[in-house]
Amino acid sequence: MKTANTPKLFLLIAACFAAVILTAVAFLPCLNNGFTNWDDNVYITETPMVRTLAPDRVGDFFTARFVNDYHDYHPLTLISYAVDYAIGGLNPFVYHATNLILHLGNTLMVLWLVLGVSGCLPAAFLTALFFGIHPLHVESVAWVAERKDVLSTFFYLGSCIAYDAYARNGKPLPYAVAVVATLLSFLSKSMAITIPIVLFLYDYLRGRKLTAATVAEKIPFIVLAAVFTIVTTLIHHPEGGITLKSEYSYSFVRSVFVAGHALIFYLWKSLYPADLSCLYPYPPTIESAIPFAYLISPVIAAAIAGIFLWRCSSDRRLLFGFFFFLITIGPLLQIVPTTWTVAADRYMYLPSVGLFYIGCAGYVWITARAGRFRKVCHAVLCVIIGTFIVLTQQRCSVWKNSVTLWTDVIRQYPFVPNIWNSRGSAYSESGSYAKAIEDFTAGIRLHENYPSAYHNRGNAWYALGQYDKALADYAAAIMWEPSYVSAYNNRANVYVAKRMFDEALADYSKAIELNPRYANAYANRAYLRQLTGDMDGSMNDLAAAIAVEPANPDTYFKRAAAFFRQEKHAEAIADYSRAIELGMRSHIAYVNRGYILHLAGDRDGAMRDLDHALQLAPDDFNAHLNRGIVFHSRGEFAKASDDFTKAILQNPLSSLALNNRGNSLVALGRLDEAIADYSRAIELNGAYPDAYNNRGIAHLLKKEYGKASADFQEALRLGFRVNPAFIEESRRARQ
Repeated sequence: MKTANTPKLFLLIAACFAAVILTAVAFLPCLNNGFTNWDDNVYITETPMVRTLAPDRVGDFFTARFVNDYHDYHPLTLISYAVDYAIGGLNPFVYHATNLILHLGNTLMVLWLVLGVSGCLPAAFLTALFFGIHPLHVESVAWVAERKDVLSTFFYLGSCIAYDAYARNGKPLPYAVAVVATLLSFLSKSMAITIPIVLFLYDYLRGRKLTAATVAEKIPFIVLAAVFTIVTTLIHHPEGGITLKSEYSYSFVRSVFVAGHALIFYLWKSLYPADLSCLYPYPPTIESAIPFAYLISPVIAAAIAGIFLWRCSSDRRLLFGFFFFLITIGPLLQIVPTTWTVAADRYMYLPSVGLFYIGCAGYVWITARAGRFRKVCHAVLCVIIGTFIVLTQQRCSVWKNSVTLWTDVIRQYPFVPNIWNSRGSAYSESGSYAKAIEDFTAGIRLHENYPSAYHNRGNAWYALGQYDKALADYAAAIMWEPSYVSAYNNRANVYVAKRMFDEALADYSKAIELNPRYANAYANRAYLRQLTGDMDGSMNDLAAAIAVEPANPDTYFKRAAAFFRQEKHAEAIADYSRAIELGMRSHIAYVNRGYILHLAGDRDGAMRDLDHALQLAPDDFNAHLNRGIVFHSRGEFAKASDDFTKAILQNPLSSLALNNRGNSLVALGRLDEAIADYSRAIELNGAYPDAYNNRGIAHLLKKEYGKASADFQEALRLGFRVNPAFIEESRRARQ
């Protein structure tokens, strides 16, 4: 039997379905995107912490060390990255899919929230739809490192919805849900600081009076806001000196004009989302004179607000949307500047809910009175929706990779040195060092005392083998920033390449002195000490590196190599296993562990590792070489010969691979081919005693005793311990 509520339920389900489908279509291109070098590396690709979800490690996400390492506090966001890593490793599709799923969830939450506020399904649907498809929201969704925005918003909206339910029925469960959701929102991002004010706004919407009881209800939310405000402040001011002035600050009056400009910017981009950028820098002239657009912006913003309040002061629902926008955007208007940008698309992610609700409610009001023009209004709306979907898809493509992202910014703001530096870093990561050097140089031309650009250009010169130019750039970086830890570490790497070990040791030690938690410098100094024969010092440095960064697989990888040099095979296997467990990206860990397992007599384990290495890198020389050795030891000589052949195809100059293939060919009775391989190995390396000995055996099997005797004698001369029986057999046969 149908009830009166059946059509309403059907319409609600249809609205949810349509909002989700259209939003998914708009953001589908994100799933093909990769990571960028704008914080994706800081939080994901270069962050060992996200590579494990072991129960004994989860607490690290909430500790002070987390704060020290990442200079922010959003542990729940980082845990979500760890979950993604557990699912798909460093496959960017998984991370983008999670962001999109959260955004789709937020779209439904917006529909729920606005339906509760307005009681109007069309307004709620349109608000959710524009929230879902708007190009301004691409940054929050397509940027993996901005997961904190979509995740925190999910719990923020959940808290609002739950509190509204409590405000209407007074039951304790929704209230408890609101408190928990607020905590989770704070653990995702500190923007939840405005929740207590929004809850008072809900009281106003529901006609609840401001009393001691309603204020007391907000105490848990206020306490959470206070605690996380203190945490955030201490993170950004670790020395304990809290100040309202930052390196980006202008005078208070100038900051008011900047905030007014940002407010108008957000209003305009909501209506006309063209020429978006991941960065909107301050204009170069603002330090000397405030641009006219900034001067007039506060006046325009005040006029818009005044007109709205005059016309809509009797409608609490519209006032809710207006103040929801102002409350949530307020802390992001840069009145106390914290970045070198005027505004950011991501700042509008949550505040847009209030703004879009006002616009969509206005549209519903207009169409209800449009009469015969209603179809025209709907047609215009459909065009706008289609346009926004296309613009969002195009904007998603800008976030394809680091180069496309920064090229888009350079197109609009070529005067900003930071952008050239960022694109240069992207080119370096892809191995395009010449292009990288051009971009770093462009950044330095715009800002001569730019230590990061000098440092990064030094890295590019180093990669190209231009060591003197690299040293000059590292020196410049250190001159402009004497505490530049990475510059000391990387300059030391160049000194090692130039065999200037004393200078390298001094620089590694300086880097560690400046940052005693710099695991990379410990590991690099450990390698230097191995080169100079100080194995005890090397092992101490590697232990220190692991102590300060216990989830870094690279350090275990390096210590495993050190153990192998000392023939401590069990320890080497344990460290390679730990590196792999922590997400070691290099197939070399499997190659090396496989080889050591072979030496330890575990041929099956060795084969599993080498097979896996070849799945990761099908053309790897060492993997084929070592698997050939394992096949040979198992008596599978044909398979061994095939692997040695593949290794030789990768490196035709490898005398080792030729010698080993010769051994397998001898076992297969293909003596002439074996002798050819041994001869080629000797041609490549005339001081290769194993090849002389093995060729001697092959000649002996062919009863070519004179040739065999000559080869055995040469092997003896080179220090090889030839089997006396072979020498005796070749001597007697010749007689």
